[in-house]
Amino acid sequence: MTSANTNLPEPHVLVGAAMFLMTQHAQSRCPGICHAIAQQFAWLAHHPARDISAEQRRLYRRLAEQWAEMAASADPRNPRQETWVAGAGTYLQ
Repeated sequence: MTSANTNLPEPHVLVGAAMFLMTQHAQSRCPGICHAIAQQFAWLAHHPARDISAEQRRLYRRLAEQWAEMAASADPRNPRQETWVAGAGTYLQ
């Protein structure tokens, strides 16, 4: 379930993975995963070839900002970082 000509997941997969990670691991945020999700939402919001509405672009920009804020506030010494990476990788495949 990846976008054509990219390795990024389709928007609905990314949104689902982001919501899963947000709800399941809210207390153990990994800055690397949060940053990666923020980057993917930013890509979705600005990619000119994506056939999405202006409202969807605004939503993706807002989600990118929220995930970037979570990345900035996350503890880089998070002992559960490996769990995050494994969980996100499994969910996004």
